[in-house]
Parts: sequence; structure tokens; C-alpha cells
Amino acid sequence: FAMPYRNRSVEVVDHYFRASDEERRKMGGHDTLRRYWEQWEENWQVVARTAGVMADCARMAWQRLIERFGSIALGQCELVNRYGQAFLRSYIVHAVNENDAFVQ
Repeated sequence: FAMPYRNRSVEVVDHYFRASDEERRKMGGHDTLRRYWEQWEENWQVVARTAGVMADCARMAWQRLIERFGSIALGQCELVNRYGQAFLRSYIVHAVNENDAFVQ
């Protein structure tokens, strides 16, 4: 329900990422969510490549990931469990060993 190491739910992040620039400015928590978007813009190409998604920009990649996984929450779980990759940033706890088990 929450983005790893973030204080916002997946649904809130998803809603913000799908919103227009005008809608984003009106949302509560805009500064925090804007930083998340900046992290996504830095990381989207790695995530898209890992998930096998073709996109030309960060917004398109986000939409394609939703289409691929059915929801961002399911996509986040799949990426972390299979590839040790998170949407916004990967952490050492996301690393996987040869047996696809989490290492800490």
C-alpha cells in the first residue's frame, strides 16, 4: 500500500503521477510528491527496461506499467520481488541473490 521508504500510499503517488501539471499544483503534499516525480524521471528508463515496457517519456512509462501489471501496486510488488527494482529508487533491501530471495 505504500511506496518503499515513502510516506505516501501507492494510490496517492499514482494519482499525482497521472494528473496534469495544473491538477498537481492543487494537490496536498505537492512538494513531497513533486520530489517523488523527480525521482521517477531519473529512474523510469531503468524500470521500463527491466519490466520490458517501451516508452518515450516518464509519463508514458508510468501508464504502460499500469497497463502491463494492472495497477501500480501490483507492479511495485512484481518489480521488487522479481528484479530487486523499485519505481522511484532501489535500496539494498531490494537486492536479490541468485535464488531470487531477498538479502539484507
